[in-house]
Amino acid sequence: RTNKRVFDHGIIRDLLQRPIYVGSMNNAGVLVKGKHEAIIDPETFERVQREIRRRKERQSPVGEYFLSGLIRCGVCGGPVIHVYAKGGKNKNYTYSYYACKAQHVRRKERNNSCSLGYHPEEKVNKWVSEKIKSIALNTEELEKELERQKKVTENDTEIIEQLEKAYEEVNRKLNRWYAAFEEGIIDPGQLKDRINLLEEEKKKILARLDDYDIEPNDQEEIMESLKTIGEAWELMTIEEQKSIIRAVVDRIILYPDRDPEIIWNV
Repeated sequence: RTNKRVFDHGIIRDLLQRPIYVGSMNNAGVLVKGKHEAIIDPETFERVQREIRRRKERQSPVGEYFLSGLIRCGVCGGPVIHVYAKGGKNKNYTYSYYACKAQHVRRKERNNSCSLGYHPEEKVNKWVSEKIKSIALNTEELEKELERQKKVTENDTEIIEQLEKAYEEVNRKLNRWYAAFEEGIIDPGQLKDRINLLEEEKKKILARLDDYDIEPNDQEEIMESLKTIGEAWELMTIEEQKSIIRAVVDRIILYPDRDPEIIWNV
């Protein structure tokens, strides 16, 4: 044995992300159906990709915002981003806000009428911190919160099933186009146009699936983690607080006219 044959994390991650295992090949930047037999079904492969993306998003690199990657829009379901605005008498103050990505674009590029509005970053961050501390210090409130979470999870499961069915339908359409190409019914140019449209549709479905954590976590472990937060929270550094939040919170839903909603990582 030599060190060259040792499997490190990078090699394993690379293996998990290879589309060749589901019977696909890369042809000039477009995934096409190969002639080899798939050894992994598409649904399992995509679940793995979602989990890889989810874990990557949960990492908290230095310089990242307090709630980066955790906030979703309660109006359209899209991602929430940071935006800045100048204010004050001489425009010499910079204010930071949370806003829906779909809303904060040039008017001609908007594809929906999201009305989330702009929420002061400091106010949202403080609300989330206070909510976590209050629940961590109140066992009864924590149990109520986790009971509510069960109902949310049940609803999430139904949505996931619908999205997975939509994803399977897109895959069936892709396979029909590949078959038509192999039979000479359409030319490569037509195939590429159709494939690009369907791949874009797949990306949108996967983006929505990424919002849902289908792998249940140990509820008692989360409860114990929360209980230890309350008294120690103020003593933690910002980086420690960010790590803790990502350990116990799955996502935070921001609404235009009421308090945010925390979806716990259970």
